[in-house]
Amino acid sequence: MTQIKLLRRFLIISSKTKGLVIGAPASGCGKTTISVGLTRALRRNGAGIGVIKVGPDFIDPAFLSVASGTKCQNIDNWAMRNSLISYIFKKTTSNKDFVLIEGVMGLFDGAPNGKGSTADIASILGLPVLLVIDCKGMGASIAAVVKGFSSFRNDISISGVILNRVNSLKHEKILRKSLKTLDIQILGAIPQDNQINLPSRYLGLIQAHEHKDLEERVERIADLVETYSDLESIKKIASNISIDKYSNFHPPPIPPIGQRISIAYDEAYSFIYHSIIEKWHQAGAEISFFSPLNGESINANADAIYLPGGYPELYVGKIIANKRFLRDLKVASTKSNITIYGECGGYLTLGKFIVDKDGNSHEMAGIFPIEASFYEKKLHLGYREAVICKNNPLGKKGTVYRGHEFHYANLKVPKGLKPLFTISDSLSKTLGDSGSMIGNVMGSFIHLMDIKSHK
Repeated sequence: MTQIKLLRRFLIISSKTKGLVIGAPASGCGKTTISVGLTRALRRNGAGIGVIKVGPDFIDPAFLSVASGTKCQNIDNWAMRNSLISYIFKKTTSNKDFVLIEGVMGLFDGAPNGKGSTADIASILGLPVLLVIDCKGMGASIAAVVKGFSSFRNDISISGVILNRVNSLKHEKILRKSLKTLDIQILGAIPQDNQINLPSRYLGLIQAHEHKDLEERVERIADLVETYSDLESIKKIASNISIDKYSNFHPPPIPPIGQRISIAYDEAYSFIYHSIIEKWHQAGAEISFFSPLNGESINANADAIYLPGGYPELYVGKIIANKRFLRDLKVASTKSNITIYGECGGYLTLGKFIVDKDGNSHEMAGIFPIEASFYEKKLHLGYREAVICKNNPLGKKGTVYRGHEFHYANLKVPKGLKPLFTISDSLSKTLGDSGSMIGNVMGSFIHLMDIKSHK
């Protein structure tokens, strides 16, 4: 065996990368805040940190990216094949000292059929769980909560807890006394501090870039976590990761929609799964970005345009002021050698009008004869299975994707407009047609995550 092979083998066997999953009994317990603080605290103590978010979420990953200084990836075992999860996990783990995975909702919550939970991910990856508990209004009952969560599934290990939003030293003593009856490590007791709360909007937290004091806020959260938790013990409960057992290869979750893809990316169009873009690039596609909000438009050499989701309804003034962008979209839609694909907010940009929450109508690109309204909001939420209705750049007719839908828009669609997908929910209930397709212009509300099956 050559020296190089021996070295490679040694590096794999002696990998010191450790991993940990952050879970909670429910949404709103402070998982993101604790994950952000713990990530930054570990980073400034010299560790190279990789971060992952469980579930279909675009907002929490932005905070974790800032805290870690690396791109946060998403994994989801309802919407993604295990091979894609394996690839993303290995890529995130590579050359890192520590990988932190923030869970979604409650530890055992996922799709209605039970799949897709944080516990599933912890089990698949063989990582321990650090449980974050919102202790506000709770005393001795905390022991029942922790005991129940610890014993609910025997394929995962809850190796420690962080007591969050502790009201006082007396409150902390009550909590600690109750937990003495259990064999569980208390690895932190974080006091209630309204200054570090991350505010929300209707789709979740306010986006990271909207916090003008973001770096200062992340540092404050890290200070609090580092002061009131035991970082060394947290590192000790994390598991060693055997990098070599995970896949090095996975085909693009979505095939590249062109050879030269121009992607809108700014505050209005930021809902992107980085694994998809990275895989397009690895497949040989040339990727370029532009910001409609900064007056930029499509790359003149592009043979494909991708408009991701986001909050275009909050920035319609700037979007319609960029007349070149909307004009270039319209012109590109008439060319048979250019593909245009819009998801959610990107899809609405391809329509005729967006009606904002105050009832004001704003003219968009006018490629699809659809009108979207946020004046009378209606929640559309859930995992989606999407079947392609007609051969197009996303795949052949009958190709099945998995993804999710999450928006408050009401859509007017005229009769006769060809749909892009037929969709069903995670319980296989048929929901009908979704999206629109005219020539090589495609769009829908569905955020695609991975192919389920090819045709």
